Amino acid sequence: MAGVRRNCGYYSGIEVTADDARGGLSMGWKEGVNVTFKSSGDHYIDVEIVSEEAGIPWRFMGFYGHHEERFRSESWDLLRTLKNQSNSPWIVMGDFNEITYEFEKQGRCIKLVRQMTEFRNALDECGLIDLGSKGPWFTWETGNTPRTNIRERLDRGVATSNTHPDVIRERTEFPFRFESSWCMEDDCEEEIRKIWTSCDLDVPGKLNVVSEGLTRWSKNITVARFKRTTELKRKLDELNHRDPTSSNLEELILTILEIDRKERKWEQRVRENWLSYGDRNTAYFHKIASQRKKMKEIKGLEDQSGTMVNDESGIVAIATGYFD
Repeated sequence: MAGVRRNCGYYSGIEVTADDARGGLSMGWKEGVNVTFKSSGDHYIDVEIVSEEAGIPWRFMGFYGHHEERFRSESWDLLRTLKNQSNSPWIVMGDFNEITYEFEKQGRCIKLVRQMTEFRNALDECGLIDLGSKGPWFTWETGNTPRTNIRERLDRGVATSNTHPDVIRERTEFPFRFESSWCMEDDCEEEIRKIWTSCDLDVPGKLNVVSEGLTRWSKNITVARFKRTTELKRKLDELNHRDPTSSNLEELILTILEIDRKERKWEQRVRENWLSYGDRNTAYFHKIASQRKKMKEIKGLEDQSGTMVNDESGIVAIATGYFD
C-alpha cells in the first residue's frame, strides 16, 4: 500500500498491515503538513494535525467499520473509546460499512433498523455530525443488472461541533441550508432583517443575498466564539497550575464564572425555544443537549457566618479573603 500511496503523490504516511485479503489501512499526506501519529489498530489510524488556518491541534482519524455485521457493534464501541481519549476537535472519515437511514441504500436486501440505529447512536454519543459530500450520493455499488444492483452510502466524513470552521471550510460550498442553531443567537433575526432590506431585488434575488450574508455571518460568530472559548480554557488550565495566591485565585474564579455564564446563556436560549416550539424540534434539542460538554462551576460559597453567597462579587470576595 505504501507504493500506491507514493504513486498518488503522498510521500509521507502510515500503513496498517493487512491480516488477510480484506484488511489493511493507509493514510497519506503531502509535504509540509504538520502531522503527529497518535495510535492505530486494525480498523483505524489516529493522528493529530496542526493546520495553519486554525492554528490549533485537531484530530483526524481514518476509520473502517467491520465488514461483518455481527462484529459491527465492536466498531462502534471502538469509536466511543477513541472519542474519550481527547476533547480536541475531531474529524473522522472512512468506510463505516453502515448506513444511517434507509434512503442511503438503493436495491434489494433491506437493512435492519437495529443496525442503522446502533450506528446513529454511536455517532450521537461521540458528538459526530455528518459533513456532507460532493459527487455521487452512493459510495459503494455492486451488481451489473437492475435486478442485482445494490448501491449504498457507506463512506462519509463526520466531525465534532467544536471543529474549527477553517478546518472544514470546503463545507461552505454546499447548497445553502438554514441551521436551526442560528436561532439561538440573539442577533439572528436582526441580521436577517438587515440583509433583506439592504438590497432592492425581487424575492428570489433577496433570498440569494440573505443566504450568502447568513453564511458569512455564521462563520464570523462561530470563529469568534471558538477563539474566545479556546482562550478561556487555555487561561483556566494555566491558572490551575499557578500558586494559589489571592490574586491568582480571584482570576481563576472570574474565568470559571465567565465560562459558566456562556453555558447558562445557551441553556436559557434552549429553554426559551423549547417553550416556543414544543416537541417539534425534539431531536434537534436532544442533539444540542448531548453534544455540549458539562463544565464544573462554583454556584456559591458560605461566608464566615454560614450564609450562602451566590452572587459573583460575593463569591470573589469570600474566596480572596480566605487567603488573605
